[in-house]
Amino acid sequence: MGEKYIKWDFTGRCNLRCAHCSVGKVYFEKDREPIRELTAQERLQVVDKLAAGGVGAVTFLGGEPLLLKDELFDVAARCAAHGIAMSLVTNGLLLREEAVHKVIDSGIGTLVVSVDGASAKTHELIRGKGTYERVIANLDGMVRTIRREGAPVKVRVNTVLNRQNAHEIRQMLDMWIEKDVDEWGALALGGVGYAEDHIENLYLAPEEEIELAVEFAKCWNARSSATRLDVFAQFIYPVIADYIEEKYGLEVPRPMLCCNAATSLGFIRPDGTMYACDRVPNDRYTGKDIDGAAIRPMSLVDHDFYEIWNSDYFRAMFPFILRADTYQNYDPCRRCKYLHDRSCNPCPLYSLDSNVVVHTCKLIEEWTGGFGQGAGTDKQPGLLDTIETIRVEPTAPSEAQQRDSDRVPTPRQGIRSYAEGDQLVLLNPYDVTFIAVNPVGRMLWESMDGHRCIGDFAKDLEDVAEGVAARIGARETPADLEKYLMPQVQGFFTSLAERGLIEWA
Repeated sequence: MGEKYIKWDFTGRCNLRCAHCSVGKVYFEKDREPIRELTAQERLQVVDKLAAGGVGAVTFLGGEPLLLKDELFDVAARCAAHGIAMSLVTNGLLLREEAVHKVIDSGIGTLVVSVDGASAKTHELIRGKGTYERVIANLDGMVRTIRREGAPVKVRVNTVLNRQNAHEIRQMLDMWIEKDVDEWGALALGGVGYAEDHIENLYLAPEEEIELAVEFAKCWNARSSATRLDVFAQFIYPVIADYIEEKYGLEVPRPMLCCNAATSLGFIRPDGTMYACDRVPNDRYTGKDIDGAAIRPMSLVDHDFYEIWNSDYFRAMFPFILRADTYQNYDPCRRCKYLHDRSCNPCPLYSLDSNVVVHTCKLIEEWTGGFGQGAGTDKQPGLLDTIETIRVEPTAPSEAQQRDSDRVPTPRQGIRSYAEGDQLVLLNPYDVTFIAVNPVGRMLWESMDGHRCIGDFAKDLEDVAEGVAARIGARETPADLEKYLMPQVQGFFTSLAERGLIEWA
């Protein structure tokens, strides 16, 4: 099973109008043309295409997916039949006992309920009057049912932290521990949708974000050893975690905050159009170019998954995300060591707009004169400094390698590549790992055609003997160059195969 991950806005319909909703302006505005939604049969066909494309996990979002009732669970059952892991994100209002049993029976493995406060007053400032007691009652009943039946369903609560609920961070942590929740997603407020209309009421100032992170760290360190609750503290950037650890001696959870758009992540709208991520359908990005490839949707109704996944726009996203110059107008990100070690990077799409300042990290930099353990530098980090490099290098031949000269290597479907100088960076989207190959390795990779065997590659290198010998570090050109090169070529392709980058035809 592949490890590609899909976020799917299953419907644009919703029974709430939350103040911070990221899709409200796309799906709910009266002056916008209503978005077409897939039919029941089309949704099942989409699942089949995702499975054929090696998708390993799907999260159903919205809107409110439970408004579609049995249609949602029919799709979930089809996903389960294909071995696709599933999560369901809901506002919890419709999550009564019957729905919980259908979640269990359909094979959904993670049930995520959105709760934005530890009190009715706080939660309902964001999600509307009369919602809190119903959601909490449904959450309690859901946990009881899942625990009583021993169902393999993980329970998670998501909270979008903001100025209205930050003061309840301690109470919320205690609440989820008490309610026997498995995970808590403490999320940062996104910068799109209805939240743009409530900046003064919702957005935390940099000082407030740091104060919130410190308060959370104190609470978490006092409780973490006595609870099984996992916390995804998305609102804490690595440089803030460094600051808290250095100044207060407190450890905090460190989530990966990297962008995986079009590398392992895709996003589907209710009409079946597929994008690289859920931020792309915003009006300010659609139609713009990424390295000459226009951002344009393609529908899973009309195209197979791999047609879209391998389209120019999707393929352009890989180098766009990884290149240092994509972030050259970000401050202070461009100086941060975390930018290219895949633990943190700002949304690359913002670079299509204008200069971007991550003010909270900027404040940490001003306070500390750097980033502490993540100290900044004026030199932009190089991608090849942070990932493993496979080199074609001299080595003694073995009998096994000589016997394997007839094997034919072929690139595994879905592998991305990106030139960095004279080397080549390969992305394995199945486990989201990056490998660099040296110039000779790049030559071999780009020569694979599904027909040529190891012996052919060794003969090719023999044709450019002196140059190759110099580039792989040989002091002299051996008389029997093909025999000399064979184990190096075989070792190179064996390394690629072990990392899931090639297959043997």
